[in-house]
Amino acid sequence: MSARYLDLSVERTLALRKSIIRDTAAAFEPDVLLVDKTPGGLCGELEPTLDYLRKHLPSTRTVLLLRDILDTAIVTREMWARNRYHEILEQNYDRVLIAGLAEVFNAPVEYNFSPVARRITRFTGYIGRQKGTRSVAEVRQQLGADVGDQIITVTTGGGEDGYAILDNALKAAQEPTWPKSALMVMVTGPDLDPARKASLFAAAKRMPRVRIMEFCDDMMSLFAASQVVITMGGYNSTCEVLSLRKRAIVIPRTVPVEEQSIRAERMARMGLLRMIPQRDLTPARLAADTALELAKSHNEPEAVLAMNGLSSIAAELLQQAELARAFDPDQVVDEDVLEVA
Repeated sequence: MSARYLDLSVERTLALRKSIIRDTAAAFEPDVLLVDKTPGGLCGELEPTLDYLRKHLPSTRTVLLLRDILDTAIVTREMWARNRYHEILEQNYDRVLIAGLAEVFNAPVEYNFSPVARRITRFTGYIGRQKGTRSVAEVRQQLGADVGDQIITVTTGGGEDGYAILDNALKAAQEPTWPKSALMVMVTGPDLDPARKASLFAAAKRMPRVRIMEFCDDMMSLFAASQVVITMGGYNSTCEVLSLRKRAIVIPRTVPVEEQSIRAERMARMGLLRMIPQRDLTPARLAADTALELAKSHNEPEAVLAMNGLSSIAAELLQQAELARAFDPDQVVDEDVLEVA
């Protein structure tokens, strides 16, 4: 294992990353340092920088940004304990932002955050997506959809591990319960195995009610024109569906982490989407569930989630920057913080 474009070992690459991050922070003297996902960095490479900031730039505010769900409670608690993440968090961070909502998944409780960590944690809401660039009429015209066609979009993101969903979707379209009015649009993703991709394209070409493409650069427009979306259920695709309030069938992966499965299960329980576990996925099941969702496609899901995560995160970072600029080393800043329930 080595760096992709440098002839360096993992150890030397890690040492280089440590020094680059620390030296950059020392040179720029940032008001705010925003860290994604892991308190100490992916392989601990951020720890020297955090130590430097604490000792030499105490005015810099450090913020950790987490997705709504990381993995199961057991796995995440073990990983955080093994990597000393709770200790690093308490010693170095001023704010923890979670791009989700406690009513879906209360991470500080599920992952056993300390009282100190809970006090500095904020839920921002989910990160909504802007509308696409094309109108529904334009999308339908480009797809060659007739007046009575109802569009079912199937996507698995990059597609690297999405073959089972795509294959089952094509077979579902041949089931007797598959809606006759459905026009399937399949986006395979650029990372799907070439041989499997070729087999899907060959099969789809024999099916007049299927449109297939490797990549779409405007998924929001395609989703907006769809009556039902079938997806694997990563954070981004889930937020896209929620932003448009579309009927959705989510078939989440469970490896290497169970993030998608947990999210889909919780949201299905709230009535935001329909979930099919991969172990239960069959063409017959997918056809039947698609017909059920299509019959309800004129109704948006009843539950509504806050999708203002981006603006909330921006507001929090601006607030932290103001605190950094107002920092007085001779005084202790007494923030008005709320403990996460």
